[in-house]
Amino acid sequence: MAAGHLALVLHGHLPFVRRLQAGSLQEDWFHQAVLESYLPLLHHLQRSAEDPRQSPALSLSLSPTLLAMLADPLLCGRFPDWVTCRQRILEWAPPQHHHAAAHLSQQLAAMLAFWRQLRGRLIPAFEELQRQGVLDLLTCGATHGYLPLLREPRSAVVAQLQVAVEHHKRHLGCAPLGIWLPECAYFEGLDRLMAAEGLRYAVLDAHGLLQALPRPRYGIYAPICSPGAVAFMGRDSTATLPVWSARDGYPGQACYREFYRDLGWDLPPEQLEEMAIPNARPLGLKLHAVGPPS
Repeated sequence: MAAGHLALVLHGHLPFVRRLQAGSLQEDWFHQAVLESYLPLLHHLQRSAEDPRQSPALSLSLSPTLLAMLADPLLCGRFPDWVTCRQRILEWAPPQHHHAAAHLSQQLAAMLAFWRQLRGRLIPAFEELQRQGVLDLLTCGATHGYLPLLREPRSAVVAQLQVAVEHHKRHLGCAPLGIWLPECAYFEGLDRLMAAEGLRYAVLDAHGLLQALPRPRYGIYAPICSPGAVAFMGRDSTATLPVWSARDGYPGQACYREFYRDLGWDLPPEQLEEMAIPNARPLGLKLHAVGPPS
């Protein structure tokens, strides 16, 4: 059997949230993503790149809205206070969750220290990893708009692609060659619009390749090239199932972190008000497992 190649492609996107007043639930989404996704990813990739025994290689899309927020001094400047607030709230965790709270507090402190090491500037860290060949950075639609729905008029799709490419160049210093199509969705003729903006490859859902004409000989296990000279790679649905499925994947395992149970739902309102949080809501402080250990 011939040897193949595996491409690990992560998609980074958040809707744009920015308010002059700090403390909104929507802004929490951004800070939680920085804390739980982007800082740990950068930390591990930097450490792996420094280890001569490892050769990390990963593809990552950074959507224009996410880049805009990562570059925003107002949003990023609020991150240390946001983390410090969560560290104080963890002190109110029930005694039976002491060990989980202590572990989470340690993680918060470690990521805050790493954020300060980067001086809060995550984009240059991503850019440096791309320069080293560790990361291949893709773009996405400007507002993550569903392109098949926007295809009439075509100018709407062109604007999504043009703004995405220009935004990528502005923040990362070079034009992207690849794009994570929003919702991995395609329509006939999109490849030529992509090629006109210098985009040479994209990720599609599996059926986007499997229903192509002519049918691809190797299914999703090899890229195909379109008439517009753009390569398309199919997302392996079987491989993504363990990541997403609460029934068949690790998010449903008993020892995995329960995403929907949050300390913000459990604390009394008067304690939350002390931290200028007006009502119960998720705070990114998850101390429960999905179920009891088997």
